[in-house]
Amino acid sequence: MLTRTQGCAAEPINPTATVNTTTAVDFGQIRLAAQLDFFLKGRAGCAFVALAAKNPQKYGWTIVPTNISSEAIDHEIEKGINDEATSTLSLVFPSVTSELDFRILLSALLSCKNIYLGQDEMFNGARCLGFRVAVGELSSWASGFANFHFMPLSRRAPCVEIAFRVKPRPNYREVLKEAPKGTIHLADMDMLGMASASFKFLWKKSHEKTMALLGHAPDLRSAAKTTFAIPSGFLS
Repeated sequence: MLTRTQGCAAEPINPTATVNTTTAVDFGQIRLAAQLDFFLKGRAGCAFVALAAKNPQKYGWTIVPTNISSEAIDHEIEKGINDEATSTLSLVFPSVTSELDFRILLSALLSCKNIYLGQDEMFNGARCLGFRVAVGELSSWASGFANFHFMPLSRRAPCVEIAFRVKPRPNYREVLKEAPKGTIHLADMDMLGMASASFKFLWKKSHEKTMALLGHAPDLRSAAKTTFAIPSGFLS
């Protein structure tokens, strides 16, 4: 049976700050800097998030190192929902460094009061878990990242992370792809008045980059509605 560790919420830190590598706390800073660099360099495939990673605060993107406990996760979710400056929230788990740690985190996510499992489907031998964050009456799809061999390349970041939107979708004049009613996700990030031509260019670039990373068209394992694609017996 899986157990979960106890802990309290950590304070946000600047993932781009200059660090001294001699302390354990600074090691966490280095890992967060590497995580942001993953997005900056377009390794997630999304050109929009690569742009936002240059200045997360400008785009309402808050990145928080979080302990592995349902209490800590729920605390940060509620804090992000209530923070007017935060529209996208990333919870990064630098202490998850093994598959056992990852199993404990998944157990903690299943125990959260603000998160529920909206998808649990098999696809090509992978169990595709879709965690949803309750944001008022909206269901926010959480995108997951982790440095494990079974994760799609577009999700294989240095640290384990869940990222999701905590505010309703902006009132866009044009939507290129409609999401299911009542759903919000990372693609709803407000690009702050970006011209339509630039938006469509980044949209096309994102699809091309993602296909190049994966080596094939995106499927359920890498879809926005899937948080983590794990081996079928991973939680047994």
